[in-house]
Amino acid sequence: MMSKYLQFLCIAVGLVVAPAMAQAPAVSAPPFADDAYSFYVFGPNGGRLAGREDSIQVVFARVPTDSAGQISLQVYDPASGSAMEKRSSLFSGPITTRFSVYGGKGAYTGSQTTRPTSDQAGTVLADQTFVEENRGEWVSFGPFDRSAGETVDGHTYFKIVAHAQDGRGPNMFRVGSSNEATEFFAYDLTVHFVRDRGEIMRYQVELPAGLDALVENNFDVDKGGKVYLEDMNLRASASGAWRRNPVSVHPAAGLTRLPYNVMKDIQGYANAGFYFESTDGVALKTFFADAPAPALTGNCATAQSFQVSATKCMPTDVTINEEFTYNLRVDASGTAGNVRLRDQLMEGVRYVSSEPEATKTGNTLTWAWEQLHGGDTKTITVTVVPEKEGDLKNCIQILSDPMLCLTTIAGSPKLTIAKTGPAQALINSEVEYSVTVSNVGTAVARNVVVTDKLPDALSHASQQKAIRFELGDLEAGASRQIPVRVTATQRGNHCNSATAESSNAPSVEAQACTKVVQQALTIKKTGTPLQFLGKVATYKIVVNNPGDVALTNVVVVDSAPAGTKIVAAPDAAVNGNLATWSLGTVGAGKSKTLTLKLTSRTPGNLCNNVSVSSAEGPAADSQACTEWKGHPALLLEVVDRVDPLLPGETTTYIINVTNQGTAPDTQIAVEANFPAEITPLSASGATEATVSGKKVTVVAYPVLQPGQRIEWQIEAKAVKAGDSRLKLGLTSKLLKTPVMEEESTHVY
Repeated sequence: MMSKYLQFLCIAVGLVVAPAMAQAPAVSAPPFADDAYSFYVFGPNGGRLAGREDSIQVVFARVPTDSAGQISLQVYDPASGSAMEKRSSLFSGPITTRFSVYGGKGAYTGSQTTRPTSDQAGTVLADQTFVEENRGEWVSFGPFDRSAGETVDGHTYFKIVAHAQDGRGPNMFRVGSSNEATEFFAYDLTVHFVRDRGEIMRYQVELPAGLDALVENNFDVDKGGKVYLEDMNLRASASGAWRRNPVSVHPAAGLTRLPYNVMKDIQGYANAGFYFESTDGVALKTFFADAPAPALTGNCATAQSFQVSATKCMPTDVTINEEFTYNLRVDASGTAGNVRLRDQLMEGVRYVSSEPEATKTGNTLTWAWEQLHGGDTKTITVTVVPEKEGDLKNCIQILSDPMLCLTTIAGSPKLTIAKTGPAQALINSEVEYSVTVSNVGTAVARNVVVTDKLPDALSHASQQKAIRFELGDLEAGASRQIPVRVTATQRGNHCNSATAESSNAPSVEAQACTKVVQQALTIKKTGTPLQFLGKVATYKIVVNNPGDVALTNVVVVDSAPAGTKIVAAPDAAVNGNLATWSLGTVGAGKSKTLTLKLTSRTPGNLCNNVSVSSAEGPAADSQACTEWKGHPALLLEVVDRVDPLLPGETTTYIINVTNQGTAPDTQIAVEANFPAEITPLSASGATEATVSGKKVTVVAYPVLQPGQRIEWQIEAKAVKAGDSRLKLGLTSKLLKTPVMEEESTHVY
């Protein structure tokens, strides 16, 4: 019967200061407890040999779904600091250990990994944290209904997770079940050897259908230790190291598990670890073998042969004509071949049966084994009937041949290659690919060469398109990772392939594809090229993303030149002469149009600058210039100083021309035409004036600036009575048609 009780290796942690935990009620030991196995967990603060990788232990419990009743799962000695742990050189004080029982979906199917982590699938059904509570006691979790577990293919699964929370030291514990149909297994084991030096720890490894090769991994077996898988003596690991053993298996028909035996020698009370996986990395279950054979009782004697011993135990007295049984046991301390056990029945004893069945020749019963290995035990039960009174003398004989077994692994290399790289990269940027070549076979791959073939869109510093890496020999189970750095020079989706070749294995190829994209951002500003002062100029700003990817946090800032004023900037935040638009995301190939309006009272060619930026980096700027021009506005005024006049009297006409505009005007000229009643005598002023009969003309004034005023004076005499009108005409470069003005003077 399979043992329902197992021990785990504990977690190593440092001294813990924690709030007191409520002590769980102790319970009696579960049935069929086997104290040969102890699980181990280490606190996460320990070194490589004491923690870090072994602070979590996961044990699965499975029961037939149709078995009756509820199930309770139990843990023995869940707290650290017990006598066994204190024997360990790694002990550094109590640690905090959390035990959780999981069920539900994923408890089994989501947790099939060789190196467990704290991220466990399933539903937590029970949870308890221990520091110093319940040392040396059984603690029960449950009971649980079958429906609380995960049911797969006729079995219901639960799992117990032990997680060391802190510290450096170890915690050892065992597990048990209230249901005798429970089987315990794990995908990764760290165990404590509580047996004496040289004794065997027994396990069984699952064999999925069709499996013909697997990989055994063992850790810290130490000098003198032995590791056996079925008939094969595997390589044992050194102290503090892992050993990887690829193995070809050829199980007998119908065999679903292989025996796996481990023996520690110089450190019989220390820890070790191991796990199994298929050649493609799928974790395999490790079951805990049946409990050691029960001790033989009664009148016993032992016979010895090469590497084997046979013990026979008979009852002290029996009754004539009534069946009785006696026991035989064969123990192998090493490898021996052609092992035969002969049991000589005494006279007066009738043979009834034996388990296993013996070959009977006369009164001699014989059992034979082609070979036995160290740690193997064979137990035989014989049933007989005494048919006469008296002393019944019975003899056994154990025979064996010396045998030396050596294992040579006949394997074949098998390469795999994986290539990874970024899904997207920027044009003209460095792109790093990673090529991983692994030998998942069972023999060395010779002369491994990796060739990376670059497409035209990717360039290497060597300027080569086929980059070659010579890796040499690659051991079974080994991997090499190669970084390949290139520059992306063309837009588009480009695939980069790599090939791994070997002189004794088929070549393999893998590729990684990268979309090379461009990030780009443009801005263009156009506006009114010429405008008069005081009027409004309108500008259009177009932001465009001509690249392959969207740009985020796009911001446009327009800076109006000094002397201007922002009149309108829809959707912008305006602060003085700055207008800011927050556009958010601008998709690839998309554009946005903005509007800005300005006015100016400062003439000249004034340029309006605008810039755009994005969170990803691309930015741009633009400007638009407007020639702001003024407009001259001439005012012609004339007054007479004396009015009215008598014939013969004189008066002075004062003529003023003022530029009320915003721009200068040139060639300012005035022409005065006098009526019959008045005759001009002389003229003077801003420029030279000429009197000719009734007309006065002036030399044109060259430039009249905005706000400037010029003046002419004409001396005139009244010659006859009447209501006279002096008519003035003003011309300039701007005023091609004269602007007329009149002044009335009355002569009486």
